[in-house]
Amino acid sequence: MKRKSFTTLRESRLWVVFLLMLLLVANVPKVMGQGSSYLTGFVKDPSGAAVPNATVVLKDPDTGSEITMKTTESGVYRSPVLRPGSYDLTVTATGFQTYVERGLVIQLGQARGLDIDLKVGEVSQQVEVTAEAPALKTEDAGLGVNISYEQVSTLPKFGRSWAPCCR
Repeated sequence: MKRKSFTTLRESRLWVVFLLMLLLVANVPKVMGQGSSYLTGFVKDPSGAAVPNATVVLKDPDTGSEITMKTTESGVYRSPVLRPGSYDLTVTATGFQTYVERGLVIQLGQARGLDIDLKVGEVSQQVEVTAEAPALKTEDAGLGVNISYEQVSTLPKFGRSWAPCCR
């Protein structure tokens, strides 16, 4: 009889460990998704009205890959998840000048907002903008910082053992 209760206790411990491992593995995608970056914004005309069905193209000059999006009826666009890097942005709409912004930097975990004001004109006209990122992040309330390789490499090392890090 004692043997059976010991086995039952052992099995219940194994089940608890199994369930804890399952919960840990189930949360990995959520943790991995925290570093996702994207670009979102509003395309409008000179009067501030939305420009629906404008074509927004993000091009990665390093790889040559392009992401093409269309604005919604309310003029909103949002990119899929982007890898950190520099992009060229082109916005075209019928009856408006083409808007081009080169060197748009997307950092890891950044939800970057970029509202675009299109100017009325011929389709053959093109406006090129070079701008810095705004200091205020209005897309979400998250806080974050990007750390360079140099900053990480200058962190103190606690020897080859991981044990001192747990103190």
